[in-house]
Amino acid sequence: SSITRSNFLTAFLLIFFIAGLLMDIDHLIFFAVKTKSFSLKKWSALGNKMRKKMQPGFYVFHSPEFCLIIMILSFFHVYFLIILINYIIHISIDITEHYTYHKNFRFIKTWSVIYQLNN
Repeated sequence: SSITRSNFLTAFLLIFFIAGLLMDIDHLIFFAVKTKSFSLKKWSALGNKMRKKMQPGFYVFHSPEFCLIIMILSFFHVYFLIILINYIIHISIDITEHYTYHKNFRFIKTWSVIYQLNN
């Protein structure tokens, strides 16, 4: 059976939407580790505090290493290409927001798994 254009578009949008939601799950993991709690109130307070100063945190799904893995996987299946497109859009927005606030790109190292393991 062949994939219709409509089926492909539906699959694309579904994967794109789910990938966008899952990409920010690392924020919740970060907040849980930082607050040593599962309190949404504490997570929200920490998130708001960090947002005011655009403080970067270590979000594993925002890391350059995760991007590299998704890039490699995108050569093997179209679903990963859809995730990569979502990733690029998402990270571009995050980088733009941080750069607009900080006027430099130093915050990006905080997102790196390798940087975190060395510090």
